[in-house]
Amino acid sequence: MKKVMGLLILAGLALGGCGNNDCEDAADKFKECGFTQEGSGSGSGDCSGAAECIAKCTNDASCDQLKDLNSSYWTCVGKCG
Repeated sequence: MKKVMGLLILAGLALGGCGNNDCEDAADKFKECGFTQEGSGSGSGDCSGAAECIAKCTNDASCDQLKDLNSSYWTCVGKCG
């Protein structure tokens, strides 16, 4: 479970400060699913590359998928490196 939270915080940091709708939507989704995003807003403001990829994965996932390490969400995020 610590690994899940670490990845969620990492994803939150990557998404924080994004000016793109994909990233903003993903940040909203994390909040809707009950996750807090420590450090949100401290990102570079760039929503491209890995941050944009993670945002798209997040937007396509359900809350249950975000919480399940064996879901397709984490496979998607793993490809964003």
